[in-house]
Amino acid sequence: MGQMRSVTRAFALLDEGAHTPGEVLTRLNRYQRALADEKLFTIIYAIVDPHHETVSWASAGHPPPLLRAASGKTRLLAGGDAMIGLADLAYEQIENPIDPGDTLILFSDGLVERRGETLDVGLKRLATAAASGPTRPTALREHVLTQLLSPTRELHDDVTAIFVRIQNRRPSLDPHPQRTLAPKLHSQSAQRRFP
Repeated sequence: MGQMRSVTRAFALLDEGAHTPGEVLTRLNRYQRALADEKLFTIIYAIVDPHHETVSWASAGHPPPLLRAASGKTRLLAGGDAMIGLADLAYEQIENPIDPGDTLILFSDGLVERRGETLDVGLKRLATAAASGPTRPTALREHVLTQLLSPTRELHDDVTAIFVRIQNRRPSLDPHPQRTLAPKLHSQSAQRRFP
């Protein structure tokens, strides 16, 4: 996975980062298939643009992002394609609006999957926890992890969760703003390992 992470970063930064998430995953898939390695894996690649208030993303068999609106309502962002390595295909780029005060939650399957349950049950559990949590990303992250990672329940996969919130929009006079996340995003992540 370390090698695939490095290859993904290289494709994402190629040509000064001019490629869409769909193009990056298409290249990654072709690279994996050229290795003649039969391993399959999931990945999601997203770009949050605070200036245009959008998130552009592509998914290869990965659980969908969850968007929690400032009002507290949640919805899973639909879309995505097959796992990396499964078939030769062009990955679709999906774009969704993300308003100031909204929180985008990106997560690994270890957060929602449980043995003996369908994925839908875990996704609903995540949506319920996110809807009932506080608004600040740090507090929301802790609330969601506490709700979903009960110490009495045995987990069988790593857990990664990234919480991104767009702050209030600042007007820009530059018609081509730089792609920087620092001034307008508040992001919190958590990673936990389980045997």
